Amino acid sequence: MKVQVDNWVTATNGCKFHVTGWVDVGISWNGIHVNHYDIDMDGQGNATNGDPCGDYHFNGMVAPDGNGGIIIMNATLTNNDTGKEENIGTSRFHDSLISILTQLEA
Repeated sequence: MKVQVDNWVTATNGCKFHVTGWVDVGISWNGIHVNHYDIDMDGQGNATNGDPCGDYHFNGMVAPDGNGGIIIMNATLTNNDTGKEENIGTSRFHDSLISILTQLEA
């Protein structure tokens, strides 16, 4: 089932993001879980360290890792400010992305 997302989320770096788009959700014996994200994350202002928050698009799958964290699979991260795809693991946006996705998974 596809569900529309329109939330404000504060990442661990202090940036506030307006998160919009869609998530595919499923229902199992363990409850509701998100299978796939297609979201834009529009950052407002600057992080606590002074870096701009940025504007990004994420498309991919997320699963719980069993330890309270998440695993990202088959995903792309696009910096909407530059129009370029970034490596999720090395992107300066990595920690913010994990923070945002973890909050949306809750």
